[in-house]
Amino acid sequence: MFKDKLDVYKKFITDILDALKGLSEKEPKTLEARKVYSLTLSDFNQLVNDDSLKWWRFKYVYGGPTFIYFIAFLSAILAVWFLFSPTLTSYTILWVPASAFLWGAVGGLLWGFWRLWQHSCSREIRKAWYNWYIALPLIGAILGAMTYLLLLSGLLAITGEVNVQSQYLPLLLSGLAGFSAKWAVQGLENVTKKVQ
Repeated sequence: MFKDKLDVYKKFITDILDALKGLSEKEPKTLEARKVYSLTLSDFNQLVNDDSLKWWRFKYVYGGPTFIYFIAFLSAILAVWFLFSPTLTSYTILWVPASAFLWGAVGGLLWGFWRLWQHSCSREIRKAWYNWYIALPLIGAILGAMTYLLLLSGLLAITGEVNVQSQYLPLLLSGLAGFSAKWAVQGLENVTKKVQ
């Protein structure tokens, strides 16, 4: 954003540093620092809303490419689900129905939508996060499948057989695992501690 406007960038940094210096004195100049910060923020917002930065704003303020990626991925998953739903529950990948992978990916995408919305509202989208956003559906799919296996192994340990009458609960847990990777990882860690 500041490639061609290094003088503006230096002015922003200088103003903010002067305001911070005023706050670190024995008698802090709080009102003056707040005024400088507000004026600098206003100048920054004017720069961000400049017409020459439309693509930058679309990409880094609103997260447009990531949003389009999420919509396209979610559309593909839902199209596959509605076209091949009966087949997906019977087709297995490493002993897990393909539907568990799909609903885990959907959960990951929903988490991505939520985080993208939070980051764009507070203007905190970073270039480094794009890899994380791109990997979310894959991570969600893997965690969804692992949660599905964990549920089946729990049923096997408790009842001695794996007979799932309805796929709704396992698929819901797969989606939740994709949505909340922290929850899924904690569950998997608890299981590994008990197995050891």
